[in-house]
Amino acid sequence: MNMNKHNTFKMPLSFVQFSDIHLGKSLVFPEPVVQQIKRNFTTALDELERLEADFLLVSGDAVNTGLADIEEYLEYISRISMPVYHIPSSHDLALGPLPDGSIILNDDPGFWEEKIGQARISFTCKGVRFIFFEPFRKISEKKGLNIFDADIAAWLSGELRKVSPQQPLVIGYHIPVLASGETFSGWQNAEEFFSLLQGYNVMTISGHRHRNDETMIRNIRQIQTGSLAGFQWNGLPPHYMFPVRPGYRIFQFHQSRWYSFFKEIGVKNQIVLEKINNIHTLGPRPQVRPAILSADAELLAKVYSEDAAPEIVEYSLDNKNWNRLEKKSDFLWSEWSGRIPYERFHEKFNVITIRAGFDNQLKVYDSVPVFVRTENEPPADMQSSPEMLFELITDASDQFFSQPEEVYSFPWIPLPCG
Repeated sequence: MNMNKHNTFKMPLSFVQFSDIHLGKSLVFPEPVVQQIKRNFTTALDELERLEADFLLVSGDAVNTGLADIEEYLEYISRISMPVYHIPSSHDLALGPLPDGSIILNDDPGFWEEKIGQARISFTCKGVRFIFFEPFRKISEKKGLNIFDADIAAWLSGELRKVSPQQPLVIGYHIPVLASGETFSGWQNAEEFFSLLQGYNVMTISGHRHRNDETMIRNIRQIQTGSLAGFQWNGLPPHYMFPVRPGYRIFQFHQSRWYSFFKEIGVKNQIVLEKINNIHTLGPRPQVRPAILSADAELLAKVYSEDAAPEIVEYSLDNKNWNRLEKKSDFLWSEWSGRIPYERFHEKFNVITIRAGFDNQLKVYDSVPVFVRTENEPPADMQSSPEMLFELITDASDQFFSQPEEVYSFPWIPLPCG
């Protein structure tokens, strides 16, 4: 990849994931949102052409109302020179819109495969095996569910027989499996799915939730990628959504390990405080998962820059006293880590702010709220609080902030949750 001009390191394998583009009209989308999604898609495609990736994966909901949007989508996707793979899900397979703004559900991929390509995909790239599918099933006129049924299980079992236990394996689908203890949600028969994967060197990737997240299920790494459309569903009329920063994920494979970064479109410099004590902080911003601390805070930050490597990456609890983080790796983006001693935190509520500085004095920022555990509050097994909306507000001068190449406007603004 060569978007990062100061970085000449060549990766043996890399790919890009677009998810939840939602191209096309919708009765619940204001026209400015429809046009903004087109601009987001165009910007992402322009950036994609500057990446030396092996392929692009579009992991579901590429279009909004399925059949009605396919031709327009093909006009965009035909610009891409690299191989493109798709995981069609409910919006992609829909037979059009309904008068109430919902979609006509369909689980037959016939028209999709005729126009776009196979719905179930398996291939090897530079020694890594990739398997992409979506077990979506129509339950009723307005209800669908991912069901890991006998047909999907037999197909996946056959594909897994082609993979050795040591071979790196990536399995992609649209709707992620969520786990709370031993309870699964998002899929029916998820237990059987994860049982099949035991013993393999596997990572799973998905979209759907319009969030960046990373979890472990049965010792299997699962990465979720935010929406290129740049919004999050909230179910509240009139727009049923609020804006978040649009982007896509870049994956790089190095020394038997996967690295990834969610690149916000239209920005040349970006920093994210991705994990606190190995708990993912969510995203894209303003979505955030606050950490709950009862000991020191271990930080993992990632910095992306197209023009120059960051000279310094720091954290602060008061935006006055800054402490340096240590660089751990340096690829298309750099990764930094550090520890904040527990005694430095104030009682109950704190904000960890991180920033990266460059040779032209430009600084980019991110921040995550954290709660300090007091006696019996919250329960000892809670390591993070429910997600919330949080955005850094500062009185620093404009020169300290990275500005997008294009200003993204929305016909509404997010309000604090009650």
